[in-house]
Amino acid sequence: MSLGMSTNENSLLSHAVGMPADIVEPYGRIVRVRFGTDKECRIRPIVTRSRAQPTFRFPSLTMGRICEGEGHELDAFRLADCDPAVPWFAEQCCEITYLNDHGEETRHYPDLLSYRKGSFVFWEEKPRRFAEAEDILARTEMLARELPALGFEYEVKYAEVLAAEPRISVAKLLLRFGYRSMTLVDRWQLQHKIDNGSELTWGHACAGELGEFGREILCRAVLEGILAVNMSSPLTRETRFEPGTLEVWP
Repeated sequence: MSLGMSTNENSLLSHAVGMPADIVEPYGRIVRVRFGTDKECRIRPIVTRSRAQPTFRFPSLTMGRICEGEGHELDAFRLADCDPAVPWFAEQCCEITYLNDHGEETRHYPDLLSYRKGSFVFWEEKPRRFAEAEDILARTEMLARELPALGFEYEVKYAEVLAAEPRISVAKLLLRFGYRSMTLVDRWQLQHKIDNGSELTWGHACAGELGEFGREILCRAVLEGILAVNMSSPLTRETRFEPGTLEVWP
């Protein structure tokens, strides 16, 4: 193995992370935290005819199942799915009961629970104008302050930031071509290129230097954490793919 790289034990589909246990003892203004128990983790239905907002189904490579969402959440799913630092996430899997500013019990269903760098992180996705409403700001501040004591982080993701270019277009492309798994031959060829210090660019892949599925290999390698690419710049023929943090071989 290469020095300084950890073993790629999951190849996208490791579910070593499990759903956290319910929290039934009150803490501060948090009354309880309850998690879904069905095989898809959700605590309530998402794709139903009665929803005011449009809903969608998203085939997640990370989770190996169809995830469901509503409104503007699709970009959050895409970015989580193509981030090797997020090996697990679940949508609307939790009900947080808390006391609002008037002392009344209120229920909140965060959009996403992700596992990132050893920590569980709740994501709540909203357009900025809604996220900055007085009641939402108060809830965000309270949850971000009190949830860490229970082992969770809480973050609000602005829809406008999630949809920002060129990152979201690069994410879409990675997911589009990265859906194909790498064969043993693909991995051997990629390992050979990395060991030789060969330049790996999008143009080289498009020209067939990595074989018929060169683009698929590069994108899948980014999703698995074997390679890394700058998502803050548009993907062009000159875009370089650099060694990531994980090994080629699972």
